[in-house]
Amino acid sequence: MIKVIKEILKNAKQTKGTILLPEAIDDERIKTACELILTHQFGKIFQTPNCTFIDPEDEGLKEKLAKRLVMIRRRKGMTLDKAKELIKTPQYFSMMLLKEQMVDGVVAGAKWTTADVLRPALQIIKTKEDKTICVGAMLMLKENANPLVLSDVSLNLNPDSKQLAEIAVASAEFMKDIVKVDPKVAMLSYSTNGSGKGEMVDKVRVATEIAKAKSTFKIEGEMQADVALDIETAKNKKCKNAVAGK
Repeated sequence: MIKVIKEILKNAKQTKGTILLPEAIDDERIKTACELILTHQFGKIFQTPNCTFIDPEDEGLKEKLAKRLVMIRRRKGMTLDKAKELIKTPQYFSMMLLKEQMVDGVVAGAKWTTADVLRPALQIIKTKEDKTICVGAMLMLKENANPLVLSDVSLNLNPDSKQLAEIAVASAEFMKDIVKVDPKVAMLSYSTNGSGKGEMVDKVRVATEIAKAKSTFKIEGEMQADVALDIETAKNKKCKNAVAGK
């Protein structure tokens, strides 16, 4: 098993969080995953046949969660009747359980769309106080290779320079806090150190400066993907810094 995964699982065993899997009833893959989690004792799981079951038809619980949802979304025009309807959906029911700290995390998206998962999450859980956007990241792991995270790959369609900078810093924080590595961030472009011109190059260059000013992480750009990932290419294209090729 890849070293990074072993470390994540080790931390999970120590933390023993309670994770809600709201799609478990409808997806055999999740049921199998639950069995593995229980076998290896990574944590407790809610809403699986062999674990504690939170009844989504519990009228008292639904009433409590609906009232809390009204408080959270009152400024957006949320009414009790509308909240009661939303709580009937597993997406909102799950996120309200997380908001109320009845569970420590929600894992979803096997069958639900990204929008179905993120809409209630952003409305109820929201972002950290120092963040303005949610970042979609893909963690890539391979034996005998450094872990690699690619951001943003799914959520922000055309981020501006400030948003790109926020994506860069958030990605570095993820690698440091969760993957436990010293992050190096390459701000990717079709240009390396001015080899190409255009609005997109300028946007990445400005984003790099903003990100570097906002953090102490190693962040460099703009650079092409091959320069970021391959040391010989970085040398050939005369890109020398703490990130290129590394």
